[in-house]
Amino acid sequence: MDVSHDDSFIAYRTTAPRENLFVMRGDGTERRRLTDDAFRNRGPQWLNDDGWLVFYSNRSGEYQLWLIRRDGTDLRQLANDTGLGPNVPVVSRDGKRVAMLLQPKGLVQQLWIASVEAGWFGSGTPALRPEVETAAGDFFPLSWSPDGTRIAGRQITEGQVAIYTPGTGKLEAQRDRKGRDFGNWDLSAAWLPDGRRILAWDIRRDVATVWDTVAQEVRDVPGLPGPSELDLSTDGRTLILNRRVSEADIWMLTLE
Repeated sequence: MDVSHDDSFIAYRTTAPRENLFVMRGDGTERRRLTDDAFRNRGPQWLNDDGWLVFYSNRSGEYQLWLIRRDGTDLRQLANDTGLGPNVPVVSRDGKRVAMLLQPKGLVQQLWIASVEAGWFGSGTPALRPEVETAAGDFFPLSWSPDGTRIAGRQITEGQVAIYTPGTGKLEAQRDRKGRDFGNWDLSAAWLPDGRRILAWDIRRDVATVWDTVAQEVRDVPGLPGPSELDLSTDGRTLILNRRVSEADIWMLTLE
């Protein structure tokens, strides 16, 4: 789930009966289906002044990054020569960079970052040229800071909240002043406009939290339904929740 940069539209995916992409206004109007197929279409993120979306899908046989216009036209794959299938794209606030995960054969997933190029949206074949952030290790990106200098996420192996600063090799595992970790972020995280605090869902305790990265303090946000994927408007005044709900049917049959 991702809120457009002008805060007018929300992009999201369904999980059943198929994993398709949709966009709609915050009040539920102008709902539009962008994909309608049996492939796993996931992780939509707004690009290019909200005219396009980048997402990952297995429609080519393995996960790759794809682009699509906000009206559902001009679907295209971002070709890459890494030999690896990128997934989980996370776009910086200014729309100039995309962080993603790639998994070398036999190794753990790694953080890669690519610059958004004008050629992605032209008439030719768009190419993805990501560069690995070796120092990040198995870092799972969730949200770029408002100024685009840091990425909040978690270390996959340790399951611990961390902040990575691209280009510097600086990976900081986060703990409070008593040495305790900040829980387990699995669904999402969103920086507040101050570039200091982060809103996230802690799946370990099943509660929304606000983490102050300067004071190294975390507090719960009671009353929010969950588990939920969270996002904030650009000004931080509107909260968007995508709640996970499990449903099941009970059937009765007669054996003859």
